[in-house]
Amino acid sequence: MATERTDYPDDIEVQAWQCKVEAEMRCINCDALHGEEYINERGEVKRKVVTAAHPFHDAANPRPRLVSLCLECHRRYDDRTGPNRRQKKQR
Repeated sequence: MATERTDYPDDIEVQAWQCKVEAEMRCINCDALHGEEYINERGEVKRKVVTAAHPFHDAANPRPRLVSLCLECHRRYDDRTGPNRRQKKQR
């Protein structure tokens, strides 16, 4: 999983934007729309943020496969599949 900006291709912002536009600014997992309001587990009103995720964790790839996921789904996916998952399980 990339942790530094330099780990990504130079045009990653353009690629990420295209990914989200193609998904109509929705999470492909839960169908949340970017900017829509929801109430979190603490009862706070928040807005959904849709991101472009690397399902293969290949950030250095100049043409990575990207998928549109909201932050919550992105975090859950990374927790299950990311390179740091083993460390989290051992804690």
